[in-house]
Parts: sequence; C-alpha cells; structure tokens
Amino acid sequence: MEITYAIEIWGFFQVVNHGIPQEIMDLTIEGIRRFNEEPEMKMKFYSRDTMKSVRSVHFTCICLVLMLSSCRDIVLQYSEHIKKLGQVLFRLISMGLGLPPHYLEDMECNRGHTFFCHYYPPCPEPKRTVGHGKHSDPDFLTVLLQDHIAHLQCKLKSAQHRVIAKCIGPRISVACFFTAYVQASKEIYDPIKELLTDEIPPLYKEPSVEDYIDSFTR
Repeated sequence: MEITYAIEIWGFFQVVNHGIPQEIMDLTIEGIRRFNEEPEMKMKFYSRDTMKSVRSVHFTCICLVLMLSSCRDIVLQYSEHIKKLGQVLFRLISMGLGLPPHYLEDMECNRGHTFFCHYYPPCPEPKRTVGHGKHSDPDFLTVLLQDHIAHLQCKLKSAQHRVIAKCIGPRISVACFFTAYVQASKEIYDPIKELLTDEIPPLYKEPSVEDYIDSFTR
C-alpha cells in the first residue's frame, strides 16, 4: 500500500480527501492565533509543569479538558474530526503491515490524544536561529495542521524534523499526537510478534511507555 511505502521510505506523508471541512481547519488555526494574541488569557495557563492537562509554553493541551474560552469549542470540533481520521489511518497502516485492520487500535495506539499548538512570531534574523530544533516525535502517529506559511522541514528517511525561523508571520501549527503514554505509563510495548521471523528479528527491547518517555526527554 502507498501509505506503508511512504512511512517506510519517507517517514512523512500528506493526506488529501480526509473529510475534515476546510472551515473547521481555518477556524482552528484562527482560534489558536486569538489565544496567543491575548496576553492576559495566555498568562493564566503559563506553566512548565508537565502534569497539567492544559498549559501554555508555546501552547499545549490535552483534548476534551480544554477550557480556553477563545478556542475551546472549535478545537473540540476539530478534535472529533481528527479522531475519525486517526482511526482510518491506523487501520490502513495495520493492513499495510499485513495485520488485521483493527490491530493497532486493539493495541490502543490511538488511545492518547494530545494537541501541541504552536505560535511562532516573526523572527527579525531567521538565518541565525530555528523555530524548533531537530527532533522526532515520541508517539505512534502525528497529524499536523499548518497555516499558509511553510516552515516544517523533514529529514529523509527518518522522521526527524525541525521548524525554520522566518521573518514573516506569525506562523501557526496544530499537531495532534496519537499516543498511549498519558493513560498507560506502565504499559509495555514490544515488537509486533506477527511481523517477526528468524530473518527479521526484533530491533529493540520491550520498554514501558514511562521508560521510553524518560529516555526521550533526557
């Protein structure tokens, strides 16, 4: 399947005809813009406490507990559409691996549902910095919504990517992480046994979600 090829070779792919109304995506971007351009509202949620479900650094929230008046309703609507898209993508990925359609869902790969909403102001000297350093996301699948200003760079073949700084802006993106670590920090994830053979042995151990996140953030 094309989606399997894209994941294995590129690490990123674009989804078209996904069924999310353009109006919903536009209003989501605009809601994040309004929140970040309301200093008093943003300061109420400023925190580096990673245990908080709603906090502002760039801007981070976990869906369904969002309490931000400027964008709450539209982000919840967008969240419902993203859930449906995630189900489709996980089923396609499962089938592309030669597994039953619901295999990854049964593993609860889409159980966690976290939004990272970024607002990058214009940078006066973009050649001297980056918007976000090179990194890989510590989740099963990331669905990214961007505004009209291109700024994401991905490095082939791995899923490493970064955000370049630009003198125009502001630039806004909304990343939805499908992950299990919020609800199941002690759960163990191991290589899918149905995909292992003597010629294709496991390439990694069996970490808990908590251990994996700890190693990622060190």
